Amino acid sequence: MKERTPLVKTIGLKRYFYSRPGFLARCLLGEKERTTKAVDGVDIYIEEGETLGLVGESGCGKSTLGRVIVGLYAPTAGQVLYEGKTEPNGQMIFQNPYASLNPRHTVRQILGVSLEKRGVPLEEREDESVKLLERVGLTPLHLDQYPRQFSGGQRQRIGVARALAMRPRLIVADEPVSALDVSVQAQILNLLEGLQAETGVSFLLISHDLAVVHHASHRVAVMYLGKIVETAPTESLFENPSHPYTQALLSAIPRLGATGESRIRLQGTVPSAVDPPPGCRFQTRCAHKMDICAEMEPLPVEIRGDPGHVVWCHLRASKS
Repeated sequence: MKERTPLVKTIGLKRYFYSRPGFLARCLLGEKERTTKAVDGVDIYIEEGETLGLVGESGCGKSTLGRVIVGLYAPTAGQVLYEGKTEPNGQMIFQNPYASLNPRHTVRQILGVSLEKRGVPLEEREDESVKLLERVGLTPLHLDQYPRQFSGGQRQRIGVARALAMRPRLIVADEPVSALDVSVQAQILNLLEGLQAETGVSFLLISHDLAVVHHASHRVAVMYLGKIVETAPTESLFENPSHPYTQALLSAIPRLGATGESRIRLQGTVPSAVDPPPGCRFQTRCAHKMDICAEMEPLPVEIRGDPGHVVWCHLRASKS
């Protein structure tokens, strides 16, 4: 039986950023060009109609990975494949609804830019815009208003409508509710779930809020310092976290009756993506470090009896 091709698949995906110091820093201090390895060899996949949650500490490369997947950044190495092809078919919902919309453009203009790119004739754009607004819970009365006239939740709905205007197969939602009031967050998440049920669109949901990811994702990928360290179906990951970093992340979730002693407190600070440690990226903060952890990068290990649960960890490899 032929294996089904996922909607999106990354193969050895890397995105590096290069910064050159100024003349005085080079001449007087001897500083050299710095290479930030924001995404450093990522292999993930997203199925059609699926939401993959992506979690990890700030600065681990989550947003950069999302931008490479939708084509906002070109990969330094590796590939992003959409059903086996290199032509991207994704759009992005940004974190800050106050900064991601042009304040000088009306909603009609904001949506019109995307509809024009999709090739919708001028005479049809108003009808298309009305349909998009109604799909996200707004009305035709909003067409000629400016972003400043909307609440944060309404602005994010406009951002969702803008993404939908291109009829994408994948939407990367980068912290889509973190800038919103708690009362509005559930509305936006329910909107995204409803759109997925209606259109079959897939989501890469980037978030630091584990409760949001737990609620909205089918599977979860955990990222640390440019690399994926664990992937699993959502319930599997939350019930049986297998990487020491994932265990530390989940231990920080407030639980009724839990004591401070149950929280895993990591030692040290996150290493720099400019000069990451050799071997396992997490080895400088891991309580279970072995000699091999500083010598070799871990290979993926499938957790026995837990289909789809994969961890990159020498400790788990030694127990399998």
